[in-house]
Amino acid sequence: MVSKAPADGYTLLVNTSAQAYFAGLGMRPGYDPLKDFIPVAPLTSQSYVFVTGRKTGFKTVHDLIAAAKERHAKITFGSTGEGVASHIGAAELSLAAGLNATHIPPLPDDAMQT
Repeated sequence: MVSKAPADGYTLLVNTSAQAYFAGLGMRPGYDPLKDFIPVAPLTSQSYVFVTGRKTGFKTVHDLIAAAKERHAKITFGSTGEGVASHIGAAELSLAAGLNATHIPPLPDDAMQT
């Protein structure tokens, strides 16, 4: 909708950085995220953290990587969605560390309703 709106300054899109990843991930949303939009201003910055179960004993990312390599373990990780910064960041870490990690996408909204 926003990409097709009149260029009159009355329609703005507030979006995450995921929009910039679409082209690199081969997604085709019906618009070109790099050509059809221009960044105006950053609104926020966001930090990401790794968390794991307390009982694992991991205190650092290095502990996790070392244990996974030692056990030749397959690691799973979750994020807020496919193609978002937390997904891409964890996948990059997995590749850089030589881990066998699989992304577990979040449940659809309707599956989380009680």
